[in-house]
Parts: sequence; structure tokens; C-alpha cells
Amino acid sequence: MTPKGHTPVDLESAHPATSRRSLAGALGVAGLASAVALAVARPVSAAPYSPTAEDSAKLEQALRVELTAKLLYRDALAAGLTDAAAEVAQAFGDNHEAYADQFAAITGISADAYDVELYDELKAGFATSDVVEFATAAWELENNLAATYTELFTSFESVGSQTVVASIVVVNGRMATVLADLAGVSGDFNILFDPPAEIITLTEPQSS
Repeated sequence: MTPKGHTPVDLESAHPATSRRSLAGALGVAGLASAVALAVARPVSAAPYSPTAEDSAKLEQALRVELTAKLLYRDALAAGLTDAAAEVAQAFGDNHEAYADQFAAITGISADAYDVELYDELKAGFATSDVVEFATAAWELENNLAATYTELFTSFESVGSQTVVASIVVVNGRMATVLADLAGVSGDFNILFDPPAEIITLTEPQSS
């Protein structure tokens, strides 16, 4: 299947956002408002840069989710995706592996565990060579990750934790745009700009 509009390489970059406008586009008005409220409530001078113990515990959970996402995209490749869909699965899986490495770097926690429960819940949707089925499952995952990280952002105590998660949630939104195109829902602006999303429940680590 050849996607219309943006190609995978247009939007696959894992580089952090560099403007408030791009952050607003990914977080949405409600998410950005929460972020601003947090910043106003606590002076910058009072916030540590390095993750606190509580932040690190949350980032460790997020790290496991990122490794889970990487595995899910690898499953899609193994199932036989081809052409543009395979490029998307490869690039997005690589992105999630890079995010796990970012969380490991900021916390000092080894990136070697994934969320078995989440993986078992989602693997059926990814283990397919059907482009629309894969893209729909991945689109839902990226939207859920964006919602999860928006909530995490508002709970962090440290600037470093906020910064790394904000940079990732922006790319979640960009990846979701590509996946919406592959899934055939990009023509519905209501769904595209206000997608359904659920907060992912973070669980205890399991060895990979």
C-alpha cells in the first residue's frame, strides 16, 4: 500500500521539538494548559534538574513501555509488512528504542526490561502483514503514549524529566499522523486532531 501525503521519513525523526507551537500541536490545548499551570505554580529555581527518586520510578516504568513498543513494531516487521508500512515499522521501532535509551541515560537505569502485560495485550494487533490493521493498532498506541506522557509531564518534580518526556510526546503526535494516513483515517479531521486515547497503566518490570 502506498500512503498518500507525508512519507514515513518526513515525520519519523526522534529529535526533540524546538518550538512552543510544535509542542502545542502534540499535547493539545488541554495538555499544554496543564504544563503551563505546573510551571507557573512552581518557580524554576525551586525545581531540580535531575530526576528525583519519584521521577525516576515513573521514568523506569516509561522505559519499559518504550521497549514494549519497540518489540511490537518488530513483531509487525516479522509478520511480513512490506514497502512503506515496513519502513514505518522499522523507523518507529527504532524511535522507541532511542526513547528507552534516553530514559536509561537520565535515570541510570538499565534499558533491559519491557512490560509483559502490555505486550501480551497489544501483540495481536501488531503481528500482522495487513497494513490497515497494523497502522490502526500502532496509531492507537502512539495516541495512548502521548496521553500517558502528557499526564506524566504534569506529575514530574524535575526539569530534566519534564524536558525529555515533552520532547518524546511531540514525536508521538507526529508518528500518529503518519499512522493515521496508513490506517485511512487521516481525512477525518475530528479524529486526526482529537484522537481517542487512554492512559496506559504502568506496571512492575519483567525481564526481556
